Amino acid sequence: MENNNNLKSMYFVLFILLLIETVLFILFGNIMAVATFIIALILRSKLPKGTRTPSGIKLAIISTVLHFLGNFFSIFIVILAELSEYSDGLLIFSLICFLIFFIYLIATFVLLIVSCVKIYSEYKAIDNY
Repeated sequence: MENNNNLKSMYFVLFILLLIETVLFILFGNIMAVATFIIALILRSKLPKGTRTPSGIKLAIISTVLHFLGNFFSIFIVILAELSEYSDGLLIFSLICFLIFFIYLIATFVLLIVSCVKIYSEYKAIDNY
């Protein structure tokens, strides 16, 4: 029973961190992505041996990694934008990369929302075990 309460509290912490990361997506969400990733890995390690990793934890790990990697992609976009002042071909490539980055951000945001919902549903299902 104690392990069940511990697992439930870890799920709750992960849900709150995912919620904060989603709300602060553009400003400070990347800082929260690291904390969320670490908590998700700790929660995954606390699961009983021989059980599969639930889809909510997998989605949380994937979405936080993608959110954090967006930092490096945005740095690449800024460098391309600065270099595009010197070449028209590079300007077109920079605009295409910016469009891909915008789609990437939307997909990451949707993944974060879906992982919040999945983690919350798994949190609520712990009582049924």
